Amino acid sequence: MNVSVFGFYSFSNFGDSLMLDRIILQLNNCNVSVFSDSYKKYDNIEIFDYEFNDSYLNSDVIIFGGGNIINPKFWGFKKEILEKIKEKGIPIIFYNVGVTKEIEYDINKGFPKLLKDLNAKWVVRDTASKERLEKHGINSVYVPDVSFGLELEEVPRDNKKLTIFLNSYLFHDLLVGETYKFLHNYKSLIEISYFLNWMIHFGWQINLVSAQTSKFNDDRVNSALMYGLIKNKNKAECNYKSLTWQEVINEIKSSGLVISTRYHVTTSCIANNIPFIDITFHAKNKSILNDSNLTELSVDYNKFTIDDFIAAANKTKEIAVLNKIQESKLDNFNRVKNFSLLEFIKNG
Repeated sequence: MNVSVFGFYSFSNFGDSLMLDRIILQLNNCNVSVFSDSYKKYDNIEIFDYEFNDSYLNSDVIIFGGGNIINPKFWGFKKEILEKIKEKGIPIIFYNVGVTKEIEYDINKGFPKLLKDLNAKWVVRDTASKERLEKHGINSVYVPDVSFGLELEEVPRDNKKLTIFLNSYLFHDLLVGETYKFLHNYKSLIEISYFLNWMIHFGWQINLVSAQTSKFNDDRVNSALMYGLIKNKNKAECNYKSLTWQEVINEIKSSGLVISTRYHVTTSCIANNIPFIDITFHAKNKSILNDSNLTELSVDYNKFTIDDFIAAANKTKEIAVLNKIQESKLDNFNRVKNFSLLEFIKNG
C-alpha cells in the first residue's frame, strides 16, 4: 500500500519527530512518503516539499497528521491540492490530530463544510476535538496521542533533578514583541526563576533542556536567559545540544520533576509516570490535562506567580495525584495499543 503523510514537520522539533516516527511505525509493510511545507531530512526520514513533489497523487491513501493542523492555513487544505486529490479519488484519513477553535475562524467561508465534504475518516487525540467536530456533523474516533504508546527502556531516575522545557513560542515577544507583551514575557521568566531558585534551596538540581532547536524557533534562547537568572550556577545545567526525541524522553524519564510548556513533554511525563507542572497556554495542553483529570498540575501562563508553582509542586507529592498520573498513563497506553491504524484505514 502506498501511503502519503501530510503535516507541518518542523526541523529539530521533539513533538514532530516523535509523532512522525510513531505514525510511520504503525504503517509497517507500507510504502510511506512524507510531505511538508519544505524539504527536510533528519533521523533517516526524507520529507518532501509539496510544492515541488506531487507524488502523493499516486497514493492509495493520504494521512493528515498529526498535531493541531486543522485550520485553513495548513498547506494541505489548499484548493488546488484538494481538487487533485478528489479528482484521483484518494481517500483521506485524519490521524492523531487536535481540533481547536481555529475551525470556527473561517466558518463564514465554509471551512467546517469543507472538512465535512472531504468524507474523510477521523482519529482525534482529545475529547474536546471530538466534540468540536460533532458540532459540525463530523464523526470521529478518540484515541490518545501516539506518544502514550511508547515502550522504552528504563533509565536511572534522580528524584532531585528538575528538568524544565521553555517553549520558544511562549516567550517569542522577548525578542520582537510590543512593550506590553515583552514585559509580560519577562515577568513570566522572572517568576519561574524565583521558583527554580527556591527549589535549589531544597537541594534540587536544575536541568534546562530544549525541545526545539530550529532556525526560527529555538528553545535554547529561553533556556540561556533562564540560566542567567539562576543564582547558584553550580546547581544548574543548560543543555545546548539539539537532541533526538529519544534523548528528550530520557531527560524526562530521569527527572524527579518536570516543568513543561510543550504538549508532548506533558504527554511524555504522563506516559512515563513522571510528576510535572504544565505552564498552560495552548488549548491542546488544556485538553490533555482535562482528559487525564490532572488540571491541578496546571499553572496559567497568563497570570501565574511563584505561589502557583509552589502549590502545584506540593500537589505532585500527594499520593492521590500520583495515583491519577499512573491511572492516566495506563488508560492512555491501553487505548493507543488497542488501536490499529492499518485496520482503521482498511475498515474504518
